[in-house]
Amino acid sequence: MRPDFILLAGMVGGVYDRDPLADASAQPVPLISAADLTPVADGLGGSHGADVTGGMASKVRVMSNLVQALPGLQVRFFSGEQPGAITRLLLQPELPIGTLLR
Repeated sequence: MRPDFILLAGMVGGVYDRDPLADASAQPVPLISAADLTPVADGLGGSHGADVTGGMASKVRVMSNLVQALPGLQVRFFSGEQPGAITRLLLQPELPIGTLLR
């Protein structure tokens, strides 16, 4: 089976230009191109706590490789702490919640 979309729920509301837990002025990045991570690369970092996935930098890099390997796949990074977000995205993955990687 080949997925059309992958949902990655985390603590923060998506991918940001800087670490939103360390810098309150960090801005969300609504869309990332898997073919060119340059615009967001500098703002991606590791994890603040225990995170076996390697933090946001690792998640974006791995998912970017997957999106490039599976044309048409889309990945949504969003906050799993936002009430109802998981249900809404499962029913309507095109909703503008968090960050879309395509």
